Amino acid sequence: MCQSAVSLHAVTDAASVPLAWRLYLPKDWADPQEPRRAKTGVPDQVDHREKWRPALDMADETRSWGLADQVVAADAGYGQFHGLRHGLAERGLDYVVAVRGDLNAHPGGAVPQAPERSGPGPRLPCYRTPARSLKDLALGQGARRVASVHVAAGLVSCRV
Repeated sequence: MCQSAVSLHAVTDAASVPLAWRLYLPKDWADPQEPRRAKTGVPDQVDHREKWRPALDMADETRSWGLADQVVAADAGYGQFHGLRHGLAERGLDYVVAVRGDLNAHPGGAVPQAPERSGPGPRLPCYRTPARSLKDLALGQGARRVASVHVAAGLVSCRV
């Protein structure tokens, strides 16, 4: 048995210091009757939440301390979730996150449109073209705009 945590660190070229920690409870441990909960002493008030949600909570908490905003960096375990990226953008925080190679998206200027009326039912907005891989979207910007990206042990190093 092990415990897993979500953490937020202040990082410089010389050091890394943890600023905040939250216990992460996997979904299969959320049941109050789960024997592993009692055996490991998980507090009753701790429930399952997606890992990216406490990450945003900790960003809000540390900002309330009056610390200057810094660029947020995260591995693909967090970066693949739109909720995290959207939450950081809503907060005005700059970020660099890794994403998995199978993530698709629409170009930045794409806007969903309601289809023409054809029969009863709602007219829900949708994109007129299918989402494309992030690789294709990046290469579509031209070779001069793309740089190599190296990923090792969850850390991302890129040059743009």
